[in-house]
Amino acid sequence: MGTRRKPPEVELVIREDGSALKTVKFGSVTVTAPAPSAEEVEHNVREGQKALARALRRMLRAGVNLPQPPNVPYFHADPDIPGRIIRKLNG
Repeated sequence: MGTRRKPPEVELVIREDGSALKTVKFGSVTVTAPAPSAEEVEHNVREGQKALARALRRMLRAGVNLPQPPNVPYFHADPDIPGRIIRKLNG
């Protein structure tokens, strides 16, 4: 049971059409594929920026939302007195 096997090395050639090929290695897996064109890179950068813009609003909002079900106490620190904990029940 204590035998450790070496993970298999896999090389995947996606397409060979005369384009400059790029090789990327993920652990023991090597992927060889044509390099993206400048247009593809620009398109993907624009798409990534759009996705970031959609997510940015939520990423910039500090804190988390903790739903407060009924009859469950809510504890928080007193902003005026350090070391004091306030227990609040039902809002």
